[in-house]
Amino acid sequence: MLLATGRVRGSYAVVKVAHHGSRDQESALYAALHAPVAVISVGEGNDYGHPRAETLTLLESVGSRTLRTDQRGLILLGLRDDELRVWSMRSPPEGG
Repeated sequence: MLLATGRVRGSYAVVKVAHHGSRDQESALYAALHAPVAVISVGEGNDYGHPRAETLTLLESVGSRTLRTDQRGLILLGLRDDELRVWSMRSPPEGG
């Protein structure tokens, strides 16, 4: 529905992934947003298997670096010298 409104214009620095990274995502929206960073707010060890592998693959395919609260705890984002900076409670996991 958001794409149909015509309000998605240009690219965005960050996207907050819907519904804890469930499989119910609109791939065309993430492709249109073209955000270099995707944040997924999800509880560690949740019973639903979020974020889903399909969603992580989708985000990777559109060029988004995924930051997950279940892996990094609190995530803070900011701009310094026109560059997006990331701070988190925990170090990223190996390869992340």
